[in-house]
Amino acid sequence: STLPNECDYVISLPVLKAHKQCGLSGALKNQFGYLSKLDRILMHTKIKDIHKGIAEVNIVNPTNLFIIDAIETLTKAQECRHGGCPAKLNTMMAGTDPVALDTFGHKILQTVDPTIKKNIKHINYAQQYSVGKKDHKINEI
Repeated sequence: STLPNECDYVISLPVLKAHKQCGLSGALKNQFGYLSKLDRILMHTKIKDIHKGIAEVNIVNPTNLFIIDAIETLTKAQECRHGGCPAKLNTMMAGTDPVALDTFGHKILQTVDPTIKKNIKHINYAQQYSVGKKDHKINEI
């Protein structure tokens, strides 16, 4: 999509949840919304490494602010029809670094979903590609 390039300021509003294929859907994965339907389908196949794709779309389409809804989440999968189970985290997160936000989101999601993957590859790739850093500082409001 060219829409982010036409805007002065881009805000992303993801919902934190588990994801069967990539482990976690949060700030980084939410940027898939910029891709066409066909590109999203291809990313979910073995044609392209979904983890590298998630990191790469964040390079091409930088976002100014992320506000993550983690009040209610899904564990085990990204949708109920795929086996997702509702859970409450009662948390909202905001920041400019999607890698730090997803790193913290992964930690809090583990409190209600011990089955979630321990290593989220797209977070590692995003840090490697300088999208952000895993280090995070928490300020409660």
